[in-house]
Amino acid sequence: MKKVWIALCLALFVFWALPAGSFALSVGSPYKSGSLLIFPLIDVSGDMDTVIEITNGIYLGVNVTCRYRSVSDDTAGFTIFLEPNETGWFSMKTGEGSISGGIAVGEKGELKCWAVDPSGSEQISWNYLDGFAEITDLGPDGLTWGYSSWNFAADQPRGVSVGVPGTIELSGKPGEYDAMPKYLSFSLPKTLTQANLTLIVGKQDLRQDRDNNYSKAKFNYSKGNTSGTQCIENWVQTSIPRAVLGSFKVQGIASTVCDKLYKKPSGTTQNAPILGVIEAHRNKAVYGIMPIGIGFDQTGYILWDTDGAVPEAISR
Repeated sequence: MKKVWIALCLALFVFWALPAGSFALSVGSPYKSGSLLIFPLIDVSGDMDTVIEITNGIYLGVNVTCRYRSVSDDTAGFTIFLEPNETGWFSMKTGEGSISGGIAVGEKGELKCWAVDPSGSEQISWNYLDGFAEITDLGPDGLTWGYSSWNFAADQPRGVSVGVPGTIELSGKPGEYDAMPKYLSFSLPKTLTQANLTLIVGKQDLRQDRDNNYSKAKFNYSKGNTSGTQCIENWVQTSIPRAVLGSFKVQGIASTVCDKLYKKPSGTTQNAPILGVIEAHRNKAVYGIMPIGIGFDQTGYILWDTDGAVPEAISR
């Protein structure tokens, strides 16, 4: 009995020693519903098109605002209304679908969508949203593949504003959105003939007068215990060498090398959370592979304009 009492006291000591809010921390994932959806890869270059599906999994309707950012740092935005228990879809190339996306872009990029109040001026909690991106080659190859969005829940009752309007804090703290993962863990079949990785920085400024965000992806491959790096300016796409296919981890780190590459002041390239998706090829088959997010990073954020003026759509 004495041993049991000692063990209980130790457990209580550990509980009390933890910082306040430790048990409130949660992390975004492709495997949960959320109030914020992030699609790392949108491809409407050449003959490519990306169809976005967003599901509202509750008996009430909701407004969802979306922001697209291209690799050239052009932006466009729109707001849609999802009916109760509706899955709405639209083409990123034409804006047409079961609901109108109202957007036309001409290259690769990323898309972020989150629940807002009826005026569109405040982000709100609505942890019933799920997303899926279907990328299709409309040319002779005709290949199609897809992936699930990264989803971030909000720690507020349904319909309640989350944080300061225009600032989405991805901290995992009480009253805010889920945190970003500290790093990503991928597992790729060694039979793949090609693996294309898309990464985005988890700190994003989507305002009309915006800043770019920089980080450096550090890769640690299990095969041969090798490593690699890739500088990132908001968004990057790279291939995984076949020689290191298998499991690997990637994390966003600071780098003076990337500062020099981008001709930026020292300290511009920062430690940052990153999100990603793999476009996996095996001969003529192609499919998406999502990573597992490991750990917590509380520094992620999204800044957006809340005055009702969204960025103009890019002409095709």
